[in-house]
Amino acid sequence: MENFSNNSKNGERSAKSVKRSKPDKRWTILFIGNHGKTITLKRFKGMVLLTCLVLCISIAITAGLLFFSLNIRQEKKQLESDLLDLKAQIKAIRYEKDVLMTKLVVAESRSKASPDKKPQEQSASATPQQNSSGYNETWESNRPAKVQEETASGKEADPSAAENQSESGLSVAVEDFQVSPRADENLLRVQFKIKNTSPNSQRVSGHAIVVLKGEQLQQNKWLTIPRISLTDGKPTGRQRGHIFGINYFKTMRFKTNLPKSPETYQHATVFIFSQKGDLLLEQDFPVKMPATAS
Repeated sequence: MENFSNNSKNGERSAKSVKRSKPDKRWTILFIGNHGKTITLKRFKGMVLLTCLVLCISIAITAGLLFFSLNIRQEKKQLESDLLDLKAQIKAIRYEKDVLMTKLVVAESRSKASPDKKPQEQSASATPQQNSSGYNETWESNRPAKVQEETASGKEADPSAAENQSESGLSVAVEDFQVSPRADENLLRVQFKIKNTSPNSQRVSGHAIVVLKGEQLQQNKWLTIPRISLTDGKPTGRQRGHIFGINYFKTMRFKTNLPKSPETYQHATVFIFSQKGDLLLEQDFPVKMPATAS
């Protein structure tokens, strides 16, 4: 009996121990070193889930930023396209303005050169009713000179004649001439401002050439920017220099290799030519450059 009671007690204890020792559902990683030391990494499952969550959030943020950058790039391309269209419209408007101003100048010059006979003929051949009302006389006296000239000639102004007139009236000026030798860069920089002084703000297009001279230098030693050949110490206008096109003014910048003895150049001449090669300006400037260290 006593053995049976002891066995029953031992069975109850073993059952309780079995109930207490339930399997742990948490994940644990054990790292075993070379010397048998173990390192326990608990809550591994939670760390894996947290890492996956962070990775998903990072991927979502990256996708959002990529989509946002694509939209910005597309908007930028659209703005650049609109800017090019606006520039083209501005250029076309300026060209129309220049053409209209040229035609106006030609019409004014023709009206001053030849007497206006058409209004007199119309007033002489007017009917008594028109003269009595005074309408035609007032209207003819208030007509612009351009309209009167077109009526008298029976046709519009010739575009080629207008172009010749604008080319013959072009003029420019040069200001703020500077020469800067850069020994560290082995460059010689020349800068000046070209100003449009043409009447009626006509657009000027052409090219510019700079010639550096020295009192002790022969003509074949002169420095031209850009490099071109000279005829009697001057460019002919057929060689192309630095091209420009201005309505008001523009800063011209030239650069070339620094000569071995820049102090030997004491004078500079700026030549401005039109697109047809006509000389618009020839102006001299004093130049003083330090000697380079040999």
